[in-house]
Formats: sequence, C-alpha cells, structure tokens
Amino acid sequence: MITTRTYFLVFILIHFVSLGIAQSNFEIIPLEVSLQDNLEEDDSLNRVGQPQFFAPIAIPFADYSPFISVTLAWQRLAGEATDLPDFSIRYSRDGEEWIEWVPLEWDEHGGDGVERFFTNLYYLESGWKFLQIKAKGEAARSENMTIRPTIHLFNPGESDSGMGQPQNPQLRGNEICDCLLPPMLDRSQWCPDGSCFPHPDPEFTMPTHLIVHHSAGTNVSSDWAAVVRSIWNYHVNSNLWSDIGYNWLIDPNGVIYIGRGDNIVGAHFCAMNGGTQGICVLGDFTNQAPQPPAINSLTDMLAWKSCEEGLEPLATALHVSSNMVYPVISGHRDGCNTQCPGNTFYPMLGPIRVDVNQALNNNPCGCNLPPPEQISSSTNEKGIVLEWVYNGPMGVWFEIERRTLPGGDYMRIDSTMNSGYTDTEVELNVKYSYRVRALVDSCASEFVVFQPQVLQFMPYIKFGPNPVGNELQLEVSAPDNQPVRVWMYSIDGRLVFHQVFDKTSQFWTQPINLTQFAAGVYVIEIRQGEMFKSEQLIRY
Repeated sequence: MITTRTYFLVFILIHFVSLGIAQSNFEIIPLEVSLQDNLEEDDSLNRVGQPQFFAPIAIPFADYSPFISVTLAWQRLAGEATDLPDFSIRYSRDGEEWIEWVPLEWDEHGGDGVERFFTNLYYLESGWKFLQIKAKGEAARSENMTIRPTIHLFNPGESDSGMGQPQNPQLRGNEICDCLLPPMLDRSQWCPDGSCFPHPDPEFTMPTHLIVHHSAGTNVSSDWAAVVRSIWNYHVNSNLWSDIGYNWLIDPNGVIYIGRGDNIVGAHFCAMNGGTQGICVLGDFTNQAPQPPAINSLTDMLAWKSCEEGLEPLATALHVSSNMVYPVISGHRDGCNTQCPGNTFYPMLGPIRVDVNQALNNNPCGCNLPPPEQISSSTNEKGIVLEWVYNGPMGVWFEIERRTLPGGDYMRIDSTMNSGYTDTEVELNVKYSYRVRALVDSCASEFVVFQPQVLQFMPYIKFGPNPVGNELQLEVSAPDNQPVRVWMYSIDGRLVFHQVFDKTSQFWTQPINLTQFAAGVYVIEIRQGEMFKSEQLIRY
C-alpha cells in the first residue's frame, strides 16, 4: 500500500501531430510524458532499499487501438551511482484498481550504455487509462536523481487491412546468384503515411556477417506492422538514431518487413555495424522458440543474402569493424555483451546455418525454375514488343530488364504475369536489348535475352471499331502535336459533325460520343498535319 501525503499536480505537455491519412485508417502520434518533479515527498521513501514512487500519470490517448508502446528512459551524470535503478510499472483502468507491479528490463540495444539508458518496449493494450512507475536502488534516491526519468508513450494506430501483400522487391541484378529476396512489405506498406522516414543520409557497406536478433518484445500481437512502427519510433525518437536499427524484421507469421534495407549500415551490433546486416525476428525468445514460419523466412533471407554476397554460411570470418573473428551467420551475443537473440533461439542458429548451406549447395535457394521459351521481339507503332511462351508452374511473374546498346547496363523496368510486354517508354532510333526471367516465391529462372530492336517512328491515323455503337475511338501517332481535325458527313453529303482536338502526346487517343447520331452510313475524315484519312463509317 502506498501512503501519500500529497501528489503534485501533473502537468503534461503533449506535442500532438496527426500524421494519418484517410485511406490508411491510422495515425502516428509521437509523445513523451516527463516525470520530472513528480517524485513523492515522503522522505521515508528515500531510504536505501525503499522504493521511490512517482505520481500516477493519465495516459494521454483516448480510445487507442490496438495498443500503445511504453518505454522508460533514464540518464545519469558522470559521477552518479554506478548501479542502475530497478524500475517497475503498473496500470489501472480507473486510477483506483491497479494490476501488480511489472519489473522493467533494461534494453541491451538501447541508449549509449554509459549515461543514457532505456527499458525494453512494453505494449499496453487498449482500455488502460493510468500508469505508475516506482524505482528501487541507490540510484533511485531522490538526491541521486539529478536527471529524472521519463516515460515514452507511442500510439502506432491500427494498420490498414488493405496495406497490400508482400512483394518481391527490385534487386540489384547480381549475375552470380539466381536467388531472390523473399516477398516482403516495404516501408510504404508498414508505414503508409510516410511518417516513419528513412535514414536521410545512409551509409553503405559490403556485408561479411549476417547478425540475427530478437526484438525482446511481445510474442503475441494482432497487428505486427504496428509493432514495427513502434520499434521505428523507439529507435528514432527515444534512442535518437537516424532510422530503425535493423535491415529487416520478421514477424511470427513469417512476414518480412524492410527496415533500413539492403547493404545499408544499420544500428544493431554495439557500434561495430560496418560489414554487417541485421535481421530481427520479432518476439522474446529467452524461454520460447520462434514460430516455424518465422524460421522459414529467416532461412530464406539468409540464403538469399549469403548467395548475393558470396558468403559461406558455415564459415567464420574476420569482422573488420571489431577486428574479431565471428561466424558468418552470427547471433547478436557473438559480438556484444547481450543475451540476444535469446537463450532458446541462439542454439537454433547452428541448424539454421546447415539449412542455409544445404539450400545453396543443392541449387541456389533450392531453385529449379525453367526460363521463358520461344521468345521473340518486334516493333509496332506504340513501342517494342516482347513475346514468349512459358511451360513452367502456374502463378509466376516475369521480370523484364532493358539496356541501351552499345555498353549500357541492364535495369529492371517492369514485371508482369502475362506472356508478353510492350515497352512504350523508348526513344526513337535507339537500339535496345531486353532480357526476361521467371520469378516465384524465393526462386528465379535464368534470364533469356531477346534480339535487339530499334523503334523506327511510323506515323498513322486510326479509328475504330467499325461498325461502331455509341463511342468511336480515335488514335493518332505523330512526332508533332498539331491539332487533330475531324469531320463526319451523312451519306447524302451533309456535314453532321466537326471538331478540332488538341493533340498532347506522340501517341494520342480520343473518344467521340456518337449517341446523337442515328444508325446509318457516314463518311469520316481525319486530318493531322500532313496526314489525312477518309473512310466510310457504319453506325449501328
């Protein structure tokens, strides 16, 4: 029971920025509630070994969902007590009835480990209205609290159910490896309002080591994208990093989220991040193992990255940033003073390395996908046409790359599920080469290369259909944008329609509504610059 002579009034300044957009159905509200000046005044509570209580705080979010994330930050000055306080938290729905105190664990990833410290992220489901903090230990005595602790609260909002399915992202086109990065959610999907901004000035690295983490947070959530947003907020607004620390994150369902991204230096390996890529499996695996879908996705990620970088999954290698030798696929604890990725998960890394190596040795990423066949390329009035036949499994995508000749590099331009593609984004009289490969899941076929083509411009005037019902479609291809003039005459020679259209592009189309004209036979004339077309038109 807490005896209290007086609680100071708690003045909470909430800096509230609504960042939501209507179509995503959520908003992100960064928020920090300061606990300075809210220490209890009961001197008896300041004795060594006695807890120091802080006044209860009203949670400053109304009807939040699915949860808010909570972390406690504490900073000490040089010369203050060396031992960290033991903080605990409790919650209440009405300010009267409280749950039992829950100890807060210090985050081994967060802060600078010297003067600034943060607890792990805790997730508070909707319905709770108040929270309270207590501290215990020499450093918790009020005279030692030169800088009082703060509570960081973050409301990630609910994720939009229509944020889309994981997709195979555009890759760098490594010629050595046919492995594909597994399907994943990019930042625009897990944070569609754009408020989880990326690193403004990323530094790139050549990875020699792949570091596996756990988030040490909740193992259960109805909204894992919201958990990823909470980690981003924690890293950026609490730790004051420039972006989320991990390159990728994986939830228990096996969904992969792009964090910092491919070959960008992260913030996950105790300030020795050069030459590493960090993959975080969401959850606390101190006493339980990750779910099988998460392990499968992690294995796919490690296989892809090992293949792309030419890494040996079973090997050890020098990590230049630390001047230490670690396994190529390492746990966080291999190089840092931490229990991450958890006592249950860490022993699983050995079998995971074996699975990754087996996948690479049997066939890159276990892939045996046939390439497209019977390929052909040609040109028409709109662009360069590619066609092929595919005799492989159903449900594949085809990735199309293009380069200019001579000497250009292949660049991905599009993907399609069709057995053909027309490239309209080409310049006249330029020679292009194309290549296409099949993609499915984490597998890619070999590329097939098409005969190079040059688009020679062919001006024309077309219309259709003919016979026509209620709408006629005009189509004009010309290098200039002189206006298009249209005349229509009845069969006895009377002018029944005349209009001048502005032509705004090289390949120009325009519908004409014919509902005002009776069924019958007409003559249509179309002129654009020096081109002229006159034909009979049947209206039914």
